[in-house]
Amino acid sequence: MTGLETKPQLRTRDRLETLIAAGVLTREDSGGNPEYLLTEGGRALWPTIFALSKWGERYTSGPHPSRIFSHTACDTDIDDFGRCRACGQIPAPTTSSSALVPAPTRCTAAIESPAPLRTPTGC
Repeated sequence: MTGLETKPQLRTRDRLETLIAAGVLTREDSGGNPEYLLTEGGRALWPTIFALSKWGERYTSGPHPSRIFSHTACDTDIDDFGRCRACGQIPAPTTSSSALVPAPTRCTAAIESPAPLRTPTGC
């Protein structure tokens, strides 16, 4: 700790350290900055993370953003079962991207301007 880190930064660092200790992530140096990469075990969690995300959207109440997952190879959204609508594959996290759609405009934003909503996750 440098003494200049904020509470959110400390929390993020602690969470990343926990994921590294659990074998979900590795940390590598990338030009003087840390880069966090999924391990094989981390990649194996993808179906669970996707399913929990969809479960949360369906069964939790209150306004919250939706997460749209896309298969980057086809530039097509993934359906609720994790399948690419274009090619039928279940993409790995390394070939997927996701973006949050704010709750109040969840449907219209995804339909009206899908390209700006897709941002790589870096995984």
